[in-house]
Amino acid sequence: MEIPMSAIPYPLDPLGRCSPYFEVVVKPGILNASLDYDIFAVLNTGDYLKVVDWGDGTSSEATKSGAITHTYSQAGTYTVRIKGNCQRIQFGYTHAPIVYDTNANWSALGNLTTGYCMFYTCFNAQFKIDKLPESLQDIRFMFHECYYAKLHIHKLPAKLSSCVGVFNYCYRAVIDLDELAANAPAEGWTEITDITRMFYKAGSLNVPGTVTGSRSAFLAKLPKVRTTTNAFYDTNTTK
Repeated sequence: MEIPMSAIPYPLDPLGRCSPYFEVVVKPGILNASLDYDIFAVLNTGDYLKVVDWGDGTSSEATKSGAITHTYSQAGTYTVRIKGNCQRIQFGYTHAPIVYDTNANWSALGNLTTGYCMFYTCFNAQFKIDKLPESLQDIRFMFHECYYAKLHIHKLPAKLSSCVGVFNYCYRAVIDLDELAANAPAEGWTEITDITRMFYKAGSLNVPGTVTGSRSAFLAKLPKVRTTTNAFYDTNTTK
């Protein structure tokens, strides 16, 4: 049984502009014993992670770049608190599958306008997602290499301006281009000019492939698109 997480491992103020460092809390639900869970600081600004409180009475301090790994002695529900000074945090970077229940928690991030690289290479993530925040404008590489995520996306935000590589290598995605087109704003996504690798190999590990629908119907909602290189490569879509 999948126990969903109750928070997104991404800080509202990722560069710590309002304080010397940011603090982010993740509530992962059930974490297994004897599996490695990693906190990985990405694009560090110089001071790296400060402290990781693993929620089981132990903590780790970091003074350099790289992953901090922890193994729980027994399965359980743990609240993990992270303090750091880096651009992005990945939780569960390797080994252990983690379920992110983001639909119920997008509001915790406020008026989110960018999801750029938010879950980049979180390849063991198993998302419970069928919608993205309407405030999002930039979702480039948001789910890049989330190999096993069963992304059942039915609608894209109306104000999108950038979406290159958003579902790149999302092998288990379930997305219907006809449904995205039907739920598009009336005038389409008029700010988008480049959809390179947007659905590259997405859904390709499902049999049959589960990124489906009409490419022409979807492209009709992108009146200013000029670059579509490998946007639909190895999907089950039609012309």
